[in-house]
Amino acid sequence: MAERIARLATTGIVEQGGSRIRFTKEAIESIADQLNGERALPSILEHDPSYMPLEKVIEGWTESLGSEYVAMARVYVDEDAQGLIHAKSGTDLVRLNFAGAPKAFYRAQSNDERGPLAIRVDRANFADAENHAAFVAAVDRIDGQAVCGELGRHSLVPEPVIEFLVSDMPIKMAVGMWIFRRAEKFIRYAVDETLKRTADAAVEVLSAKISGIVKAYGERQMKDDRRVLVKVVIPGDMDVILLTRMQGTEKYPRAWLEDLTVEMEKYGDILQQAEEAVFCRMEGKWEFQYLKTCTGEVVGTRECYNKTIERARNVGRASTTNGDGSVERTGQR
Repeated sequence: MAERIARLATTGIVEQGGSRIRFTKEAIESIADQLNGERALPSILEHDPSYMPLEKVIEGWTESLGSEYVAMARVYVDEDAQGLIHAKSGTDLVRLNFAGAPKAFYRAQSNDERGPLAIRVDRANFADAENHAAFVAAVDRIDGQAVCGELGRHSLVPEPVIEFLVSDMPIKMAVGMWIFRRAEKFIRYAVDETLKRTADAAVEVLSAKISGIVKAYGERQMKDDRRVLVKVVIPGDMDVILLTRMQGTEKYPRAWLEDLTVEMEKYGDILQQAEEAVFCRMEGKWEFQYLKTCTGEVVGTRECYNKTIERARNVGRASTTNGDGSVERTGQR
């Protein structure tokens, strides 16, 4: 077991997207209280959900720093990554057990979100408050029922991410058919043609909305050469997270549901233990990346794991994978 101590937030005024936001002592204490709850927070590199969580935040407290207060955290690092081969697909996987910190991960998504669609962005990705307000107005024109909120990250210039939280029932039902076993068999996508047609129609409408909102986001966000990371979350007993990178002029894929469910069937056995599963769109199709289990473990592809390790090395939280799958970490802070 390895641990590091991290400073998460400090009281004071922060400029985000042209807005002055003050972090109070009460807000700092609230962060610490949250970390001491029944669930742990994943530590995600640069707030980018395409990277696997290599660390788990398990304890928080506050400290005084001159006239200010800081939220501190104890971060658990799993140094014993276990390699395994997925029997059905032959995919090379990695499991992080986090045996020294058995808390399940915190689930930020709500299953009873107001309305069929919620959008979340970070004010720090907008040039000023006027641009953010114009984006919110554009969202309202595209979908008057959509709820527009904030991601609440604390990087100065975070990865440009726009998150869509989908509560559309036909889509949730179609995806859910691939997660649960009935009569000890997976119910196939084509079994219920009525649900298939309804879900496909809902996906068509949703894809058009996403394309329009991403275009509006690209027009209003701070000038940034990075492609927008579009995160679509379908909440349920297992949250399904879809990631793809887009330019503002690109169209979100309209016929993605059947393609996704084929990939979900491939990994159906390990998805049974998941509370959250992440898929990325690679070369025109969805590919499984990693999942978080009900017991606080992380299982992902070796490719995703290696990409995460390489990025961690570049930002000073380096890890080296040994031949037996274990991890040596350097540059601890």
